[in-house]
Amino acid sequence: MIKTPYGLQLLYGAEEIRRRVQELAREIRADFDGSKELLCVCVLKGAFMFFSDLVKHFGDNVTTAFIRLSSYRDGQKSAGGVRQVGRFAEPAAGKDILIVEDIVDSGFTLQYLIRYFKKRGAASVRSACFLDKPHNRAVKIKSDYTAFTLSENRFVVGYGLDYAQKYRNLPELYELKA
Repeated sequence: MIKTPYGLQLLYGAEEIRRRVQELAREIRADFDGSKELLCVCVLKGAFMFFSDLVKHFGDNVTTAFIRLSSYRDGQKSAGGVRQVGRFAEPAAGKDILIVEDIVDSGFTLQYLIRYFKKRGAASVRSACFLDKPHNRAVKIKSDYTAFTLSENRFVVGYGLDYAQKYRNLPELYELKA
């Protein structure tokens, strides 16, 4: 356990995460026939661990890309607006897109990305999220594929998710308790 001024309570262990990500990858692969290239887009920074583990199971006819967005103002609550950081250079027209998110909380980021890729002419746009927090939803949206759903409002870290850029490196998911 990492020494920190905060308490960390384990929610999902590394082995449980590994198994669930493999199951999710099988579900996703079953829905894509492979006739078109699948462009998997990682939403940075939080989804990088989930993304890496997920796409390992997709085989060929898959490309990867990264996009960075910002919507959190104080590290814990969504500001409501989504801002793209940098430029997304990958062509999307005619491709099947899989957006890979760390967490769907307010829903603003996922809503923004679906609209963004549809405007760029994607053949289809689907999403996979590591965590869903439906009780915090501000817009009516749901991820197509979800690894875990939090039934309570918890602030979580680990497996790519952070608090003030810390804890992303943890291989498990923890609730951060002040």
